[in-house]
Amino acid sequence: MLESIRRCIGLSCVLVIASCGGGGGGGGGGESASRTGVRVLHAAIDAAPVDVLVTGNTSPVASKAVFALDNSYHALPNGALNLTVTRTANSGAVVGSFTATADSSSKFSILLYGDNSTFGLRTALFADETPADSDGAHLRVVDGVTGAARIALTLSSSAAVEGLQAEFGEAGGYVAVPVGPATIRASRVVDGRVIVSTSATLQAGKAYTYLVAGEVDYFVKGLLLEDN
Repeated sequence: MLESIRRCIGLSCVLVIASCGGGGGGGGGGESASRTGVRVLHAAIDAAPVDVLVTGNTSPVASKAVFALDNSYHALPNGALNLTVTRTANSGAVVGSFTATADSSSKFSILLYGDNSTFGLRTALFADETPADSDGAHLRVVDGVTGAARIALTLSSSAAVEGLQAEFGEAGGYVAVPVGPATIRASRVVDGRVIVSTSATLQAGKAYTYLVAGEVDYFVKGLLLEDN
């Protein structure tokens, strides 16, 4: 009972933060948004906000990333880097760390997923290697939702598009999809259950990530992000 109350209070706080954050770039902590660099995909519903630190920098390159809000890309120095994910309120509380090599065109996403109890908090680093500009749109899915070992996407009333799948804690590859209005539905592969859906208009020449965040049977959010 106490755990349920705690989680309900936590979810209420998340929804309040989301309502204040608006539709884009929320949780940026004041840094200027970039089309390259690093961003946080915060999918862990009961995890505190996090920062991303780069060894040698005195301030975070990305800060105050919160659950299921667009943290945007934030510029990185060029060269070999050590990236550390920490709690915003306690920079000594390290959640994850990675090494990467960046240049002016590099784009990375750090996924924060799992929970504070059963799975523990986990992180994963993805290189966002978006397809070259084209007449169509491209879409990939990131599975950050606990309770779904693998998810698949469908667009509008179509069947599942081959390749639009991902396992828990992973990102699928970019897949060409039609442009225009669409309803994106994420289903749990094991039983075909739709766990979240989002209405969007997909644009030509754009690459997108659809982040599925939260926990099945508790609260799930789908967040569509522009990757270029």
